[in-house]
Amino acid sequence: MQQGRAPTRLMRPWGFRVRVDCLNLSVGRVATETLSDLGYFRASMLRWIIPFAYCGAVVAGSIVLGVSVWLAYLVAIVLPWLGFCKVYVPRTAPRKLLRAATREVDPTAGPPPGAEPVELAVAERMTAARDWDAYRALYTDDATFPRNDKNPLSLDRYFVRARAVQKLLGLELIGFLEMRADPGRPHTFWVSGVERANPRHHPPFELEWWETWTLTPDRERIRVRHHIAFTYAGDVRAQVLASSPSRA
Repeated sequence: MQQGRAPTRLMRPWGFRVRVDCLNLSVGRVATETLSDLGYFRASMLRWIIPFAYCGAVVAGSIVLGVSVWLAYLVAIVLPWLGFCKVYVPRTAPRKLLRAATREVDPTAGPPPGAEPVELAVAERMTAARDWDAYRALYTDDATFPRNDKNPLSLDRYFVRARAVQKLLGLELIGFLEMRADPGRPHTFWVSGVERANPRHHPPFELEWWETWTLTPDRERIRVRHHIAFTYAGDVRAQVLASSPSRA
């Protein structure tokens, strides 16, 4: 989601491309997995069962009707997919994301006992980032983004989804609420932040969350970023921040 007013972070990464290159296999896989995260369908089913059956039906229908196979694909597959991505999903994804976040809310989530408050320069730089290059520079090249029930994302896949979800939901990092050092792991920190979604087809809403960041020894870059839980999901409200764009 966006940090400051630039990129977005890709927690629980949601997002997809809405251009025609969403039909590319690699990007298409990201798209279907991400839409599955939002509850549109099961990604495995979409990627294997439905495409083969539907494409077979299009080919059979074009032969029976004597229509060009490419024209049939354009009308029966490409145009509906683009309509789904560009019209239907932008109007329904914000509601689905908010509903999913609300189900995950755990007000008791947070750092373990003994976690001491800290100030992290990387968090200040994150709120000040205004472009994707500055945002990417906050991470090591081998940074990973664990997910509770799926394989972790690499940095490249994280950014593919981050750009897409930013375009879809207009997520903006408002700032950080708390930063605490994990007493049992020397380079791991608990970070609480708040983001605001400003989608075109839904009222704005806010998300508060806890994450753990594993930093390099000099605390300048993030090696592992792990979403723990949402602590609030709902209407926009005033915040008292430990770090915000106005302070950067």
